[in-house]
Amino acid sequence: MTLLSKLNLKPLVLLLALVALSVTLVWAAPDQPIGEAARQRTEELANAPAVTDPQAALNQYLTLVWGLTAVVVVLMLVMVQNVMRLTGFDPFKTWNTNEINPRLMIAFLVLGGLALAYEWALHGKYALVGDSASAHGVEIDNMLITSLALTGIAFIIVQVLLFGYAYLYRARPGRKAIFWHDSQPLELGLAGITAVGLAFLVLGGVRVWTDIHAKPSAEALQIELVGEQFQWGIRYAGVDNKLGPANYKLIAADNNFGIDYSKPESKDDVIMAEKVITVPVNRDVHLNIRAKDVLHGVYMPHFRVQMYAVPGMPTEFTFKPIVTTAQMKEKTGNPNFEYEMACSQLCGAGHYNMKVTIKVVSPEEYKALAATWVPSAPATEAPTLAVK
Repeated sequence: MTLLSKLNLKPLVLLLALVALSVTLVWAAPDQPIGEAARQRTEELANAPAVTDPQAALNQYLTLVWGLTAVVVVLMLVMVQNVMRLTGFDPFKTWNTNEINPRLMIAFLVLGGLALAYEWALHGKYALVGDSASAHGVEIDNMLITSLALTGIAFIIVQVLLFGYAYLYRARPGRKAIFWHDSQPLELGLAGITAVGLAFLVLGGVRVWTDIHAKPSAEALQIELVGEQFQWGIRYAGVDNKLGPANYKLIAADNNFGIDYSKPESKDDVIMAEKVITVPVNRDVHLNIRAKDVLHGVYMPHFRVQMYAVPGMPTEFTFKPIVTTAQMKEKTGNPNFEYEMACSQLCGAGHYNMKVTIKVVSPEEYKALAATWVPSAPATEAPTLAVK
């Protein structure tokens, strides 16, 4: 049987395809098709909440190139090992594993640490969308940064001990391994440190969660969001700042929200035709959330708002915007910046259309705009729900 017949050609074909793709990506100049596609994608993402810096797309592109190159290198090593096994060729017969392998582990630890530092310097600022634009978002960011710091320190300590022990306690002449079954003080100490750390993180998270979901103040702006395939309905409370009751049995072609217009609270409610939510800065905004068909998600990344819209189960969320749209445009250096609300659930084929623009303006601007809104109550008496 020849060597060629012993080899599995499928991995070889996959390897060659990946090598070709990797070479294409590496050598693609900015004015070539792949580079041009990256540039166009950068422009498309310029207004996206998750990308406020055009350099982000280039960093993602370079990460893809180097990641793909690393995969190719690993596959090449696997192929080499496969060939060595089939041919019996072993250039490492004289390899002193007790001395060389521990040193390779230390080298891996150092190189891995440098790669981690480089990755953090390159993409660390994208761990969050950016400075939070809501009051409670600042607390969430601080909680996340604290969690990353504590778990990051634990990760570094564990890796240093893992690879360091492999080097310090390698087999050497005159040394005998000691079989140490367990150490109760050590186990109690590690368990205690872990328990304290987790309690600190959990209790801090509970406090933030409680603050976020506390009962809104009477001055909170009342807005209703109704998700359906594939759009968001937006309703503002009128001058009384009270949303009129709604019932799915009243939903009709001329009453998409199912509002009971026989109630006085409903007479001054305003249904927005344009898919834009305008809110004043530094005022609580209470979102009343419903869904008419399937599960949707109210996702406002810059405000750290995430709440499901569940059919048959009203949900709610309160947040206070602290940065106006104009201020954020100046802060990001992007004159086209807009806050967005998107659906965070894959709600169907038209999911991409579940987008709403959010405008944060000064209280004076909001007051002037709200004065132009016309209540949506019908001119004639609308059907009411018969309640027994």
